[in-house]
Amino acid sequence: MKFMISYEMNCEQRSTSGQRFLDTGGGPPKGIQMLARWHRAAGLGGWVIAETNSAEAIATWVYQWNDLLRFEIHPILDDEQTARVLSKALK
Repeated sequence: MKFMISYEMNCEQRSTSGQRFLDTGGGPPKGIQMLARWHRAAGLGGWVIAETNSAEAIATWVYQWNDLLRFEIHPILDDEQTARVLSKALK
């Protein structure tokens, strides 16, 4: 399953967050494949597309950062998956 994870930080946390990112790379734990990550140009947030079969793995990853960042996590579908859903729903 794919997830879109958006994150935001407040200005007071930007140095601490930036240093943690430099120290760790911000990569996911075992069981998650990070497909893409983008950072807003202002540096106070961004988005991640990740794939995993484990919501627990996503929670573990976010927990490592939620002292500094606020997260929104949404399961997402690609076009092929959406077409299958629509094919079933519109019959």
